[in-house]
Amino acid sequence: MTRNDLQKNLNQQLVQTLEDLENYIKDLWQFLPLPICYVNPYQNILDANSAIEKFLKVEPLGMVGERIDKFFVDKNYYQKFYERILKEKIVINEECEVLTKNNEKRTVNISGSSRENGDGHIIGYYLALSDIEELKRLQEELEEKIEERTKELQKRIEELEKFQKVAVGRELKMVELKKEISHLKKTK
Repeated sequence: MTRNDLQKNLNQQLVQTLEDLENYIKDLWQFLPLPICYVNPYQNILDANSAIEKFLKVEPLGMVGERIDKFFVDKNYYQKFYERILKEKIVINEECEVLTKNNEKRTVNISGSSRENGDGHIIGYYLALSDIEELKRLQEELEEKIEERTKELQKRIEELEKFQKVAVGRELKMVELKKEISHLKKTK
């Protein structure tokens, strides 16, 4: 085997390994149940996994090429979030509202992480959304129950305070009567 043949064989193996690795990453990307997308520095979506497409009710590949801020209720919030990713490199679990394709508002925790090239320049960033609608609903229900229970306890405290006033008043009257009896016994 000549040196060129060895080089050619090695190049073919490297290409095959890189293709296998790329397929592995694509499969993993699509498998992830967490809604994730990859965005370029101009805020255009370059890739989105099936979980985010399902969550935002977008057709497969329907997000690619779209501006990411179109999926956020508060565009100013998103711009500040984006600037923080550029500055801090990673931002974890901030609550915000996103819009589905049919304009339904959904409450999420959003996380972002920048991606840099070998020179340290940001070439894009990943965004991940965590649906917290159910948690928010449960939190509201719990807060309502706590408020209701607090009102019940406050009512019982008021009843106990009234009872205490009556009982203390009765005890004071008893002490007064005992003194009066004692005084009457002495004067007899």
